[in-house]
Amino acid sequence: SLQEEDRAALGDIVVLVVDESASQRIAQRPEQVAAAVATLEAEVAQLGNTELRILRLGDGKGDAGTLLMTALSQALGEVPRDRLVGAILLSDPHSVRYFSGFSGEDSWLLVGPRWLRLLTDGRFIEQAGLDCPHIPAIVRTGGMMDILEQGLSGRRVRRLGIEGNAMTVTLRGALGHALGKLRIHAFSGEIPALRERKDPAELMAIRKAVRIAEGAMREMLAGGARKFVGRTERQIAAELDYRMRMRGAARAAFETIVAAGSNSALPHYRPGGKKVRKGDFVLIDWGAVVDGYASDLTRVVFTGSIPAPISRIYEIVLRAQAAGIRAIAPGVSCSSVD
Repeated sequence: SLQEEDRAALGDIVVLVVDESASQRIAQRPEQVAAAVATLEAEVAQLGNTELRILRLGDGKGDAGTLLMTALSQALGEVPRDRLVGAILLSDPHSVRYFSGFSGEDSWLLVGPRWLRLLTDGRFIEQAGLDCPHIPAIVRTGGMMDILEQGLSGRRVRRLGIEGNAMTVTLRGALGHALGKLRIHAFSGEIPALRERKDPAELMAIRKAVRIAEGAMREMLAGGARKFVGRTERQIAAELDYRMRMRGAARAAFETIVAAGSNSALPHYRPGGKKVRKGDFVLIDWGAVVDGYASDLTRVVFTGSIPAPISRIYEIVLRAQAAGIRAIAPGVSCSSVD
């Protein structure tokens, strides 16, 4: 016989640790902390089915400090074990590279409390050894599900977190079938959010990607109109990609767009065989990749004189851009700047 049950889905729990030690009472820090807590409370409230637990820490006795990890362990200890994920499976290539340094393909990363496992295949054994020698690799000879079970073996994982926004419905079903009674929790934007704040090395890579793309374009512009007139969109795009690689780019960030004349009105246009004529304006959208980080630039090149209406529009756009740049500040949302 069939039995029908209605069960409420278990919500997520977010633990917010607030440092209220003596050092946080200096200058404007109390107001800054209060504002940050209020912002997080509002954001968590919009998530739905998510509980926010705020843990406030003062100074420990004597010189013990804030005892952060002790307090955090106690807070998590109050959460039933089946509410916590014992490991997270990262399947988005961007997440795998970010958390491991591995730059190969078709690989997953298992992240536990104090352990990591790279799930890959025989093509990338040497690559894994170069990129992340500190992470044990499990090499598959069959399906990915086989080595996933191997990676979880002996780990006492009851609940596995996955990147829900980076996994197909078919793969999610196969995962549930292969892991049997193991409960699966799908994260949505939480994992990518961890990559939002860039460290100095990431910023350096992004800036280098911008410089490479700009330098390649300057080389093209140095040739004057002859670098564009009489050549096809495809030829111009190919030379720009070549010049970025020669300057150190791993590859173009995306398929370079070169759109002449009326083609520039087509979003995400793909360069074709149209030749640029004298007097045409050419929209170019291009970027470079350096150490996994991309730049994205757009310019319009005129092969003749610039019409007066276009000059006026340019000045309007330039003022709007300057206003947007002035509006950028810590804590300001991108939508507000836009």
